[in-house]
Amino acid sequence: MLENYMDYKAEIQTIEYQIKNEIDALAILGTTGEAPTITDDEYERVAKFSYDKIAGRVKFILGSGS
Repeated sequence: MLENYMDYKAEIQTIEYQIKNEIDALAILGTTGEAPTITDDEYERVAKFSYDKIAGRVKFILGSGS
């Protein structure tokens, strides 16, 4: 289950660090191959969590390749 290995605190820190350093967009679940290795439910939870934390401050790119 995702809660067993998803580090939400680190996800928040990463999002905040990236936004603070003036990135234009964040790509979630799309660049390092994690999407095919998690369940659909886990994918949805990570996507929603990240989307909520980004809160429209930068573009949100959600990976869809699998």
